[in-house]
Amino acid sequence: MAKSNNKTTTGKAKAHKKQKLSAYEQKRLDRIKRNEERFKSLGIDDAKKQVRKAARGMLMYNIIMLILSLVLLISNHIKTHI
Repeated sequence: MAKSNNKTTTGKAKAHKKQKLSAYEQKRLDRIKRNEERFKSLGIDDAKKQVRKAARGMLMYNIIMLILSLVLLISNHIKTHI
C-alpha cells in the first residue's frame, strides 16, 4: 500500500495488514486513498489539514468555555449557600 501523509489512514492500513480485511474495509481504504490522491492533485491537501486543525481548535475552545462556565456556576452556587 502506498504511503500516505495522513497518519491515521497509514496507521489503519498497517494494522489491517496483520489481519484479513473484509470487502467493505478494503473498499473503504481504497476510497480513502483515492480521495487523498484527489486532494493532492487539486492542491487542497494542505487546506484539508488546516480545516481539521481549526476544527480541533474550536473543539478545545468550546471545551474550555464549558469548563469555565461550570466553574462559575459552581462558585456562584457555593456563594449563595454559605
